[in-house]
Amino acid sequence: MPNQPSIFVCYRRTDSLSETGRIYDHLVMRFGEEHLFKDVDSIPFGVDFRRHLESEITKCDIVIVVIGPTWLTAVDERGNRRLGDPADWVRIEIETALKRDIPVVPLLVRGAMMPNEDELPESLRDLAYRNSALARPDPDFRNDMTRLMNSLQGMGYSPKSVNHTRRKRRGAVEKNSRKNLSERILLRLLSVGCACVLAYFLTAWVNLLANNAFSAGLYVVIWMGLTVFLSFSIYRVLPAIVSRICSLIRR
Repeated sequence: MPNQPSIFVCYRRTDSLSETGRIYDHLVMRFGEEHLFKDVDSIPFGVDFRRHLESEITKCDIVIVVIGPTWLTAVDERGNRRLGDPADWVRIEIETALKRDIPVVPLLVRGAMMPNEDELPESLRDLAYRNSALARPDPDFRNDMTRLMNSLQGMGYSPKSVNHTRRKRRGAVEKNSRKNLSERILLRLLSVGCACVLAYFLTAWVNLLANNAFSAGLYVVIWMGLTVFLSFSIYRVLPAIVSRICSLIRR
């Protein structure tokens, strides 16, 4: 399923923002970012969020519902319980997943407890019977996430397409590395060439000031020493010079 999220992370920002960030990061490392969907960051501007959320849930294999201590009791700016609002994003996401009868995994964080059936709106009551997982604080967090991710793969989700994507990314990195190496070699050769010419004229000028007192051997030693010194100096400034020349040409 390339370019389609396979795991949907459902959470409430006021309840578990930081914990969900860590959970999401671990899932990305295991399954790849292109196979995950997480809240409003992935919703285009101007679309009907209800239909968009339902569409995204339809594409997913698994929904993870992150539940913190205030998930059940969170209220809006008017003091009304958010889960009681049919237009609440979290409620829409869970309702859609339950209707599809796909795996819905309650993930309990910060010591939260699973809600009872009578504490949930009627459309969400099946959530109370879904087997939950834990994501406890450190030092247990990593082990809990490993257990969760192994379980997700056991449900039938396999990140084989992610491996293909990672191979493509690795190939692009290697290609860029080879390109950068070629550029460095070219710059080094240009630096040495410029240094040789400049060192030759400097040596000749110094020899002229000394009334041609240099012997052939001394002349060569001075020329080579200046070449080495100037090649390193030119190599440091040459990229900036080339970049400046290119910017002037573009103008």
